[in-house]
Amino acid sequence: MRLLTWNVEGARQKHARRQAEWLAASPYDLMVLTGVDAPDGELLQALTEEGLHVLASPLSAASASDRDEHVVVAARHHRPSRLDVPPPREQPHRCLATRLESSSAETDLVLAGVHVPGRGGRSRRLRDKRDFRHAGRVWLPRVLAAAGERPLIVAGDLFLVEPGEDPRCAELAPWECDFYWSWGRMGLTDVYRAVHPRQVDPAPRWFGVDQPREHRAGQIWMSGFRPGAAEGCHYDETVCAERLSTRPALIATLNLLDPAVENDLRLAQA
Repeated sequence: MRLLTWNVEGARQKHARRQAEWLAASPYDLMVLTGVDAPDGELLQALTEEGLHVLASPLSAASASDRDEHVVVAARHHRPSRLDVPPPREQPHRCLATRLESSSAETDLVLAGVHVPGRGGRSRRLRDKRDFRHAGRVWLPRVLAAAGERPLIVAGDLFLVEPGEDPRCAELAPWECDFYWSWGRMGLTDVYRAVHPRQVDPAPRWFGVDQPREHRAGQIWMSGFRPGAAEGCHYDETVCAERLSTRPALIATLNLLDPAVENDLRLAQA
C-alpha cells in the first residue's frame, strides 16, 4: 500500500484543480492532506470530481479563522468513514480519524490525519501547539483503542521534534522532544526513522526561506510495526518542482498484511 502525506498550503481555485489532477494521476492508494481550505473548499470538490473517495475534518467555530488548517483523507480503493471517537477538545478541525474499508478484509485499517500547529517563538501558534498536546495524550490513545486489531497509521504535518535536532527555538526542545517520545510510548513507530535509523538530517526535507534547519514536518507513524512492514519511506520534492506546493510530500510503501495471512496468500497463488 502506497501512502502519501502532503501539506497543500490551503490551495484554492485553479491551484486546487492542478493538485487534484496530480493526485488522481499519482500511484498512491491513500493520501493524507493537511493545510486544506475549509471542508466546502475547492480542493475537496476537485478530488471528488477526479473519482477519489474523500473525507474531511469538520468546519467548527474554532476553525472559522483557520480555514486552511483542515485535514482531508483521500482514497483510491478504500472508502473512508469516521471512526466513532470524538475529536480532541483543542482545535478539533486539525484531526480526522477514519476507518478505511475495502473489498479485501485483510486490508481494513484505521487512518488518522493530524495537522499539529507549527512553531514560532511567542506567537499564537506556539500556544496552540502546547494546547494541542491534548490530542497526543488523550485522543490518540482512544483512536488506538478503537482500532483494535486493525493497523493504525497516523500521518500529516506533525512537527514533532526529534531528540538531537537543532531547533530554532531552543527553549521549546524539552517539551517538544517529550511530545515526540510520547507517541512512541503509545506503541507507535516513526516509519521514516525506522527505515532510516542513522539519517540525522533527511534530504530532501522541508525548509523555509529563513529556516534552513527546520525539522521534519510531514511524518508517518504506525502501530504494530514489524520488520518488513515498510518497504520504503522518503521525501519527494516533485510537488515543489511542479510548483504545486513549497513543501515536499512524504511517501511510504507499507505492507499491512499479517505475516501468516501473507504466507497463506502466497501458498494459494502458488
